[in-house]
Amino acid sequence: MASFKPARVPIWEKTKIEKRRGRLVKLAIFIVAALILTNLVIKLPGIYRDLNNPFPRFPDEKQKTSELDTSFRTNYLLISYEGNWLQDAAIASYEPEDGRLTLLLFNLPEDKKLRLAANKIFRGGGVEELAQYFGVSLGIVFDRYLAFESEDTYFTAEKALDTHKQLKSTSVVFKIFGLKQELDNVLKTNMSLSELLGLGWELRSTEFEEGDIVSLSSAGSTNLQSEEVASLVNSLFFDRRVIDEAAAVTIRNSSGVAGAGNTLAGILTNLGATVVVVETDGEVSEETLLVVRNKKPTVVKRMSYIFEFKRTASKGEEFSGDILIDLGKEAAGDLTLP
Repeated sequence: MASFKPARVPIWEKTKIEKRRGRLVKLAIFIVAALILTNLVIKLPGIYRDLNNPFPRFPDEKQKTSELDTSFRTNYLLISYEGNWLQDAAIASYEPEDGRLTLLLFNLPEDKKLRLAANKIFRGGGVEELAQYFGVSLGIVFDRYLAFESEDTYFTAEKALDTHKQLKSTSVVFKIFGLKQELDNVLKTNMSLSELLGLGWELRSTEFEEGDIVSLSSAGSTNLQSEEVASLVNSLFFDRRVIDEAAAVTIRNSSGVAGAGNTLAGILTNLGATVVVVETDGEVSEETLLVVRNKKPTVVKRMSYIFEFKRTASKGEEFSGDILIDLGKEAAGDLTLP
């Protein structure tokens, strides 16, 4: 029986077929890309709205929020509450120069005296006065707060380490938009979603271990204004950029509010500046003046997040160091206990 061999496809025909296949593949890729782009364009307004739509805040808040600058050390007050009852509190602090994340736990369920004092402030003045109470007592500045309304949320080392582990997971990037609606139901904060995403992305590269979690009780005292606590805070919340700049500051208290100058001195010392002297002026001034003899832009910019001031030329002003802060009555209100 005769056998028949299949006819060979001419080279020109094979080339034509391959070109057709190539065009089909390109067309398929183009269609997929077009679908993805169309889907993105459709969803983009919603994504943009979510990124810029602020989380719920407490209704009685009055304080304006300055731009969050994470090139400095930034401090975040964490609280959990149920109704008007404060359950727990902690401070998370991020230092970008060495990528260090620090957590200070208050352990309010175990400290009745501090819990009752903090609750009195929280019920009377909300989260703003609570932040002022902790900030003035400890000598630190809070850049943002995150308040979780839940009856069983407490800040512990185990939960903190687990949360940081989840941040380092690649899946968290895809989950954040789905979590936004859920967070709206339990979270009140003066952070925008874009700020939260940006900070979360930076924290992904940090190393956070059990040694970075400190309890207030480890100072040997839970009195917020004790020397033991002051020493602990000073070792935890310094800003490396401020330290490297080595600014020397004179504080003149012209506010008429006793103790306001010393509170400011504590804040600047904890940041890493050197306070040369705190003096009192008998003449009360409303506004705060800043006189700069030697340029110290880092500490000046960081101070702008603490209070408003008017910068003036020295004009032969006598003071020690690089900067004189003439503290006025308007700024002193943020430096006194509520």
